[in-house]
Amino acid sequence: MEHRGIKYKKIEWKSQNGTECSGYECSDKSLLIFTNITTLGEKTAYGMRKEIDYYLDNVSHCKRIQELELAAGIAFYAN
Repeated sequence: MEHRGIKYKKIEWKSQNGTECSGYECSDKSLLIFTNITTLGEKTAYGMRKEIDYYLDNVSHCKRIQELELAAGIAFYAN
């Protein structure tokens, strides 16, 4: 599956109690380059498309959050 040039896929698994489950997963590096995550997960295809839209439409915000997370990590380990 693809949305705005970003690929994602449907995944299926069984829960601990044996229930059949499904969801959607995206690990497109070009989408997540300005985040500190490697994979997005959503329950529905619609939810996945909304997440993809968010990351594509808010690149400068995501870059800033990534910078703040890096600074926080540096400050934490400096003490």
